Amino acid sequence: MNYEEIINNKYFQEFLKKNPDLRFVGVSGDGEEVFRLQDKNIKYKGDRLFPVVLGGKEWSLKDQEASAEKYKDKIKRIFDLKNIEKGREESIKDDIQRIKIVEKFNFGKNVLEFGCSDGTVSIHIARNKKVSRVVGVDVRKSAIKDANNLLKRLTAEKFIRKKDSKKVDFVRGDIRKLKLSPKKFDTVCAFEVLEHIHPKDLTAVFESLYKLMKPWGNMMISLPNRYPNEKYYKLGRERWPWPDHKNFFSKLSLEFFLRQYFKKVKFYPLYKGEPSVEAIYLMCVCSN
Repeated sequence: MNYEEIINNKYFQEFLKKNPDLRFVGVSGDGEEVFRLQDKNIKYKGDRLFPVVLGGKEWSLKDQEASAEKYKDKIKRIFDLKNIEKGREESIKDDIQRIKIVEKFNFGKNVLEFGCSDGTVSIHIARNKKVSRVVGVDVRKSAIKDANNLLKRLTAEKFIRKKDSKKVDFVRGDIRKLKLSPKKFDTVCAFEVLEHIHPKDLTAVFESLYKLMKPWGNMMISLPNRYPNEKYYKLGRERWPWPDHKNFFSKLSLEFFLRQYFKKVKFYPLYKGEPSVEAIYLMCVCSN
């Protein structure tokens, strides 16, 4: 959503009443600040800042796939900790911690993971005894191949039981066009994926996901925080700068977007004792 769409949005005036001191920040297509509309010399924390992407390249599905292929996520590296490249040790800990939190969520029986990449998170979810089916969807052909190969490997290594591995199906396609039954899934997950969606496509993509969720179901989301605690910048661990990222969120802007669809939006900090607004990742569970 652009600035005009936000301020003219019927939900925004009510949201503004609850957050009267929010400050819009214009960011470029690569997430760098272009300007702040108010009080640019005052240093606000991320709980008051509301980034809005200005312009940015138009993306076709073909462009999306090509970029995702070039800059693909490699979260499966958590299974090869002995071979982690130098300088990535701390960021791997963040990935592992994120999955630990995700594993504790209540998924229900049928789960969809949108943007499943190499299948790492879908496989972790399938290990949950209460889960009976996991569908992982990704736009990349290579992602589906990687995910099936990883599932085969982790089944052989007994990380996941054979009967649990049969719960998982990996499917390639555009979520807006896939023929999946509406209101089918107890939980729909979008982990590290909404930041890859161009702002002009975000509403259409999100509503496609929303339609797949049961009325009493959950939406689980995780994405990079545009305004994490400054200590992460000093450590070189911030996650929002990435060539394939097209959208950027603070806790405030993500909550505004989600509140248009959900009555309840609960955020979770990445590490114990850390405010969720300052975490590297914004993680939340949404429901009605």
